Amino acid sequence: MTLRDTWTTWKSLVVRCAIAPPASHLPATIIAKRPYALLNDPFAHQVSFINEWAALVFLEQIATDLPLAPRCYGGDSTTSVLVLEDLGNDDQTTAQVLVFGTDPRRAEAALLEHVALIGYLHATTIGKYRAYAAIRAALNPPAQPWVQMLIQALQTALADRHVLELACGTGHWTSYAAAVARSVTATDIAPAMLACARDKLHMHRNVTVVATDAYRLDEVVGDFTAGLAMQWFSHIPKAHVPGFLSHWHTRLGPGAVVFLGDNRWRADDSDPLIIIRDDPNPYEIRTLPDGHQYTIIKNYYSADELRTMLAPAAEDLRITIGQRWWWLSYTIAERDHDIQLT
Repeated sequence: MTLRDTWTTWKSLVVRCAIAPPASHLPATIIAKRPYALLNDPFAHQVSFINEWAALVFLEQIATDLPLAPRCYGGDSTTSVLVLEDLGNDDQTTAQVLVFGTDPRRAEAALLEHVALIGYLHATTIGKYRAYAAIRAALNPPAQPWVQMLIQALQTALADRHVLELACGTGHWTSYAAAVARSVTATDIAPAMLACARDKLHMHRNVTVVATDAYRLDEVVGDFTAGLAMQWFSHIPKAHVPGFLSHWHTRLGPGAVVFLGDNRWRADDSDPLIIIRDDPNPYEIRTLPDGHQYTIIKNYYSADELRTMLAPAAEDLRITIGQRWWWLSYTIAERDHDIQLT
């Protein structure tokens, strides 16, 4: 191959290469793309790369009149390189430039075209999560040791239990619980997450996915002997933590096992914390695929803070502080004393 061109985007190094000698069954040129390495977070870098690779393969396999992405010829997870179809030089002004430009008519036309394309993407991919998940699973590298430790601890705590899961999201952690639990009732309040979870978990006959607010657990039908919440605890306003725990413990009952897991704060995190005066909760900015941003509460706790909060209501409290996550398990005490938050 012969190097033809090199450029950078905000997150990747991109090169155009000509295939030499030319052949009728091969394209004349290809694009090789490599995301910038996150030196302080190689795990997140690997996950992001695999997600993009799987998405490209998935979109290519969907039969549409309008291609949704360039063709992906292949990739290499060791070097994080994707080889893509060369769509040529894009000399057109981007929709973002037009929308924020000075010509109202061009801005309106660009916005309408962008919205139509996003709608077309959603309409084409809706209900096809299983196909994407299968591609993602095939490309997925082995879990890192700390992830394996977390999964083992989760499954040890929930084995042979009837589990009530809060904020199940796409059902990622639900699947690990379902492998060992007698039953799992997975709850979430977001319709999009519920749709993903139902699609992903349909083969687990011991899983029921239910639309429920985590603060209104009395509405959930069933008797439970365990509770599960992954990446949910950090989003609870600090003032609401005691009431939430009391409500959850009451719903589960004494003797039930609880398993919690969430992110650790790290100095090299790419998401800066936003501190608001007179608000005890820090916030982080999240960016949607369409570029829109919103803020969420994101509380990070130390082992001592977790122990202080949970010890009054917990027996056999076991806390593990890992490299990227913390996780813990405990048994709800016979008498749930008042829970304090310091």
